[in-house]
Amino acid sequence: MMDAFSPNLTEDSYKMSEDDIRRLIKFRASNELLFTGKRNSAKIAWSVILRALDLQGKLTAEQIAKKWDNLRSKYKDLKQPDQSADGEQPGGGGAESWPWFRMMDDAMHGRLYNSRMALGLPGDGRRRRDDDNDVLEFLIKTEMDDSAAAESADGGESAEGLPVGWRRMSECSYKMSEEETERLIKIRAANEAIFTGKKNSAKMAWRAVLHQLGLQGKLSTEQLAKKWDNLKRRYKELRFPPRGVESNPSSWPWFQSMDDAMEGRLAGAAPALAPVFVAEDEDCEMLLSPAPRKRARRSRSGMAEFLSESELDMLICGHDKSASLALGDLRRSGADLGYRLTDEDIQKLVELRAANKALFTGRRNSAKPAWRAIVKEMGLTGKITPDQVAKKWDNLKTKFKDLKFPPRGAEPQGGAASWPWFQLMSDALEGRLAGKGVQVAPVWSGEDDAISGSPPSADAPEAAIYEMDDARAVADLCRSDDSITYIDASGEECAAPPELAYKMSEQDTRRLITLRAANEDLFTGRRNAAKAAWKAIIQQLDLQGKVSTYQVAKKWDNLKRRFKDLKYPPPGMDNMTEGAASWPWFHLMDDAMEGRLVCNGSLVGGPEPPVGGGGDRAVLEQQRAALEQEWMALDRERASARAEREWLKRERVALERDRALLELERVALGRERELLDQSVIPNCQFRSKTSRMKTFTANQLDEIKDPSALFYILPFQKGYLVNWDVQRKVWDHLFGKEMFKVDFADSSIIISEPYFNFTSIQESMNEILFEEYRFQSALRINAGSLSARRYFRSEPYELCSLVVDSGFSFTHIAPYCRGSRMKDAIRRINVGGKLLTNHLKEIISYRQLHVMDETHVINQVKEDVCFVSQDFYRDMAVAQLKGQDNTVMRDYVLPDFSGIKKGFCKPAEQVVQSGKYKTGEQILRLANERFAVPEILFHPSDVGIQEMGIPEAIVDSVRSLSEDMQPHMYGNIILTGGNVLFPGFRERLEAELRALVPAHVPVKVTLPDNPITYAWEGGKLLANDPDYEEMVVTRDDYEENGHFVCEEKFDI
Repeated sequence: MMDAFSPNLTEDSYKMSEDDIRRLIKFRASNELLFTGKRNSAKIAWSVILRALDLQGKLTAEQIAKKWDNLRSKYKDLKQPDQSADGEQPGGGGAESWPWFRMMDDAMHGRLYNSRMALGLPGDGRRRRDDDNDVLEFLIKTEMDDSAAAESADGGESAEGLPVGWRRMSECSYKMSEEETERLIKIRAANEAIFTGKKNSAKMAWRAVLHQLGLQGKLSTEQLAKKWDNLKRRYKELRFPPRGVESNPSSWPWFQSMDDAMEGRLAGAAPALAPVFVAEDEDCEMLLSPAPRKRARRSRSGMAEFLSESELDMLICGHDKSASLALGDLRRSGADLGYRLTDEDIQKLVELRAANKALFTGRRNSAKPAWRAIVKEMGLTGKITPDQVAKKWDNLKTKFKDLKFPPRGAEPQGGAASWPWFQLMSDALEGRLAGKGVQVAPVWSGEDDAISGSPPSADAPEAAIYEMDDARAVADLCRSDDSITYIDASGEECAAPPELAYKMSEQDTRRLITLRAANEDLFTGRRNAAKAAWKAIIQQLDLQGKVSTYQVAKKWDNLKRRFKDLKYPPPGMDNMTEGAASWPWFHLMDDAMEGRLVCNGSLVGGPEPPVGGGGDRAVLEQQRAALEQEWMALDRERASARAEREWLKRERVALERDRALLELERVALGRERELLDQSVIPNCQFRSKTSRMKTFTANQLDEIKDPSALFYILPFQKGYLVNWDVQRKVWDHLFGKEMFKVDFADSSIIISEPYFNFTSIQESMNEILFEEYRFQSALRINAGSLSARRYFRSEPYELCSLVVDSGFSFTHIAPYCRGSRMKDAIRRINVGGKLLTNHLKEIISYRQLHVMDETHVINQVKEDVCFVSQDFYRDMAVAQLKGQDNTVMRDYVLPDFSGIKKGFCKPAEQVVQSGKYKTGEQILRLANERFAVPEILFHPSDVGIQEMGIPEAIVDSVRSLSEDMQPHMYGNIILTGGNVLFPGFRERLEAELRALVPAHVPVKVTLPDNPITYAWEGGKLLANDPDYEEMVVTRDDYEENGHFVCEEKFDI
């Protein structure tokens, strides 16, 4: 139903142009002071803005207010897309797709304030009152970014009329030291009691803190309050980071101090202060002679995270009570009583608070008498104050919410089970403890009566305490609360509540949702409008005498809250979206919230017109017909909007598909670029039987036409560099014009060496690098150290790692802690890829063909067909079977280097059991050789090497370390080298370690994507590290100090 005092304008009678919207945003941002939160202030302010926009007769104040709400909601959805239902930005296009995003962002942050566009209220040409100092506005506006004040100052505009908290305190430019900041945190945490939330109390309290710090004349109270707000904001950002954002609290030096302050651990860290009052304070007369004054209601939603229930009572009572008396009471409540609640007290507190929820009506001064009654029932009168009990309850609720809905990135390790009161608080907040506690009556005091507006009698003693019986207490609460109305069986109001225990059926709930959605116009926000609307809905539901208006309103609030929790789950509870289908009212509530049930419910407009009012009935019928026509038009528009929404959805799907394809192409390009960066070059020379007079170096292997009987010339033997001539030729080819064209005078080199290399080899290496090639600088390091550096970069929170490097000549196990190598725990096994290849050559030569000269071919066979068995004896039994039962046997086609350049393994379904193929291919049939050769890595004694296998060597290495480090080592094992690429290697190693390690110790074995180049990736990261220059030895250092400086810096 439309407002009787508003023009009869429909929502589609006038559509605002872009210029109208732009001016609306500017006027709204420049007239924040008109929206004081007082009764009818918003409506008057919107009327003033409507006149300034020159849209009278075209739009109503309610319509432009609705337009502003839509703009603000759209801005918030785009600004914080992670709170949307599906985690995507609304509209699919992001902030760039909405033309008003940048302008709304400036408006929300105060950058659009313009004094020339500031408007005045009708008939009020005076300066704005001192309501800007109100604590509610102060708490909100000091949180704003004061960048708006800086921009307005740069633009040359006057600062006249800027809200409190937007003015830049330019007269003070003092920067607080670290010691002063530490003292500020302690003093502020120890004097929480003097920040009562009353008018101007914060200013006097900050003045006391400023005097205690000794910073008078250097800083203002506003700057000190702003400093504290910045510290709190920074603490919250680090403690509860947004979704997808990683935080590092240790990077901020004040995090621990602020955490202690927020948790109350600094309550006695500084002396207690008294507020400092000066004669220049604006409200000094009011404080000296308080006069009762009616305060307008304010929304308390913004204060919930700052104040408890009892503190809210003191805040709302405003100036009706002496400020000094309130401060004195609050200080006594925090300082005089030091009783600590026991577990039994806490359990009783929760049960009493849940059983007496009806006493906490939210009305003025209702919370404190209720808490006083609970304290008396607990038998703690004189030991603890009602304010302290209220604060305890607030802490319990906050802890429960943090455990049930933890912010992303701040999930507690122990979970809900670690807190003993979680289940009890869950029962209390869910209403399951409603009948378990004792029903108490509020305990009122004389000062409570004075605050309520009825002073105590003269003969009554001051601060006298009296009790009411249960019936009188409930009746008085019902009479004092206009929002609760009980209806008897006849539909009339009754003073006392009857026994209402009716439970609404599914049909009642469905009709309630439909009626509430169809009669949104009845809930105008005016005084008693909601009460009359709910009464009409109850009559339409035919539930008079069964439920009250309060119960129906509470039912609707519960439905809305449940719907919002399912549609927009809190951070960390994203899986709640799956529960939307399990709630039967989700789709109906969704239709109600989206306005799709406007025409589905019966209109309830109050009592029927009197009999005989035929003219009024005709007018109503005409209005109903007009409304039906409007509804039909709205349905048509809704249908067209739905079609447009479907088209946009299809467009969004197409865009997402194109975006996915582009992402795949980007990943492929990145992979190709990475492969180009990683050039793996053999460190040896070759000679072929077809061209024995020519020697091929490094990557020239591809130039050999017939690699059969290839002869290797290796610079390394048993892992040590012994043939310097071959190594020089490889380096000359690598650094020369054919490949990288290195400028030695301007280049630095990182070269890896085996652990505990011989001193003579190290000195020869220094001479060749600095004297022959004359590199500008060099770094000699172990390959395991580079791998550990690469792992710590990808896992920054890990402290330890164990590198298993199984390469060409040997296998090393090296533990690292905080980047340092644990020398005494390094183990070496003389088994590597060369030994496995030679053993496979001997087996094949003995059983099938003579291949002792075909090292290159057999090495390829080993890499193509060998695997690590998970159960050696079971696979050995399978390998001895005949026919198709032998699932291990494979046929390998050898290359002939004419038609077949590279050998390959035939698929299992193409294997011919006789071994005779019509194609004439040369075949190697391999069965148990496939897993018997890699088994040497786990049991070297199979070939006569009396050493431990890799699992036993890892356990022996870790056991030589301290017990505190051992679990970290087992949980961070990295596999590098070519041998770890055997299929099943990681699984077999992890299974054997699990059998050797205690059950309570976690075992985690990590196989990188490319273990061969893993150490090279670590060297690449090291070259870009800022500390790299301190690790290398320059040519000047070498020429001046010789080998000594290399021994000192290179700990091989």
